[in-house]
Amino acid sequence: MIQGETGTGKTLLARYIHQHSERAEGPFLELNCTAMPEGLLEAELFGYSPGAFTGAAPRGKQGLLDVAHGGTLLLDEIGDLPLALQAKLLKVVEENRFLPVGGTEFRHANIRLICATHRDLQQQVHMGQFREDLYYRLSVVPLTLPPLRERREEIIPLLDHYLTHFNQRHEKTRCWHPESLELLAGHDWPGNIRELINLTERLVVSVNEQEITPHWLPHVPASLETPNPSATCDGSLREQVMELERQLIETALATHGTTRAAAAALGIDQSTLVKKTRRWCLSRSA
Repeated sequence: MIQGETGTGKTLLARYIHQHSERAEGPFLELNCTAMPEGLLEAELFGYSPGAFTGAAPRGKQGLLDVAHGGTLLLDEIGDLPLALQAKLLKVVEENRFLPVGGTEFRHANIRLICATHRDLQQQVHMGQFREDLYYRLSVVPLTLPPLRERREEIIPLLDHYLTHFNQRHEKTRCWHPESLELLAGHDWPGNIRELINLTERLVVSVNEQEITPHWLPHVPASLETPNPSATCDGSLREQVMELERQLIETALATHGTTRAAAAALGIDQSTLVKKTRRWCLSRSA
């Protein structure tokens, strides 16, 4: 069982498990439990016999439990599986057999079953929306994928990886500007890895310069993107640099609200930012 917010890479993890298992030579199939009505979902998963219902194929149809024989079947968004189908799936898990729609003979299931969901299944069990017995049968090896905002050390490596990937796909030579990486590392990524992948591809194909500067980033406030030179103080280079640094930190604090978020957006340690704000007697809540 893989749990995590939408876009955290649950399908990628399931595919990785399959590719590094003894079933790697078998098929890897996935079914989204929210993608179709209950009747179609049942037929897609379990298959059906000839004449099982009006409009059924004369020869019947194999379900994914059959097609995935010897391989892995991923049931995505298992928390949305209707209760009636949960009972049928429980038999598959417990007895490794299933009955096609309209069938009279059980068929053997030889698959690795991986389930994924963004829902809190324990809460759904308490609310009567998910079978308790099925929950415990599926949760033999529970895995939780934290959101990208809780594993920020992975953001820049992921950005570099997908930039290379999409450069090759679209025959481009884009590269990240260091400030762009710092700003993206401080973004909260509510869409997680899926958002990161989509943003990277969009920038690769839409930016008309080789270097992806902060100007092209949709997450960068204009005040952080282009500091106002006229607002800096007169004086030596060191004094002007310090004044510009103070403006940037004040703006980041006003934009993000906390020293932690502001430091992440600026690409510096929180302790460094706090020391500087104390030096300038800036009163902000951490």
